[in-house]
Order: sequence, then C-alpha cells, then structure tokens
Amino acid sequence: NPTCIGKIERREPLALDEYLFLRQHTHRPVKIPLPGPYLLTRAMWVKEVTRPVYPTKEDLSEDVVRILREEAFALRDAGVDFIQFDEPVLTELAFTQGQTRTFMCASLAARKDPKEELEFAVDLINRVVDGLSGIRTGLHICRGNWSRKEHTLLRGAYHPLIPYLEQMNIQQFVLEYATP
Repeated sequence: NPTCIGKIERREPLALDEYLFLRQHTHRPVKIPLPGPYLLTRAMWVKEVTRPVYPTKEDLSEDVVRILREEAFALRDAGVDFIQFDEPVLTELAFTQGQTRTFMCASLAARKDPKEELEFAVDLINRVVDGLSGIRTGLHICRGNWSRKEHTLLRGAYHPLIPYLEQMNIQQFVLEYATP
C-alpha cells in the first residue's frame, strides 16, 4: 500500500485519460472504477510517518475526498456512464469485529471499533458523491477472492453492512460472492 508522507493533490487525472482513450474505440456504456475514499485514507495514513503532514486520518481524508470529487466530476463531464468506487475492506470491518487480522490494509488492525470505521466510510463516500448528478455511481465490496487458502477468506452474509450501505448516496452495489 502507498504510505502518505507529504501533502497529496491531483496533479493529473486518475482515470480520465484512460476513459478518453476507451471512448475513441467504443460507443458502448463505460464503467470507470476508482479507489474508494475509505480505502485510500486507511491505506495511506500510517501515523508514524503521516502525522507530520496530516495529524489524523480525518485530516488526510479531506484531501482524499477533494481529489476523488475532482476526478468524479471530470469523468461525468467527459461522458462516463458509471463510476464504481472500490471499498474492498468494508467486509473486513464487518466480519472480523475488532479482531486484529487484516485484509488489504494493515492499519485496519489498529482500530477496534468497526461501527466507528463504517460510519467514517459512509461519510467519506457521501462527501465524494455529493452533488454528483447525471451519472450512475456504485460501490464495490470484496469478500474473499484474494487468497487460495480457503481458511483465510471472509465468510458470511452482507447483513452486518446493510445499515451502512443504506446510508450511502449511491445507486448500485457491486458485491462479491466468491465465498459462502
């Protein structure tokens, strides 16, 4: 994972150039995936090296949200049909209930309250899509295809996430069902 050691900014598009290239080759609807704001914030904020620049993960999230909003609005204005935000670690929060195992984001183990983290994730995605009309937005959540070792994969229904998903101002959920 990238670790934030300095101020972040959007110096160039994250996916807009790829969309513009793709649009030259098809007139079919196009979905562009972007990393979700929670994933980026949690992955990049490592207190030992990030605190001098962003004292808290919430401080870092301000710039993450701004950058993703800039990209999302640029994609919409360019004609993208669907933006999918990828938040693969939400299931880790819901299914491990404070255990210290990790999925993709080592810093998840540092926090024991999954409710607080899930509320933070809801707030971030809602801030990114606030006012983003005229485009379909979605959220992708993973559950368990990152390993061939069946015993390490997450299992269970998405029910623990439903109260949080219902609060997200997006139109579509793209849920993975690679495990029971």
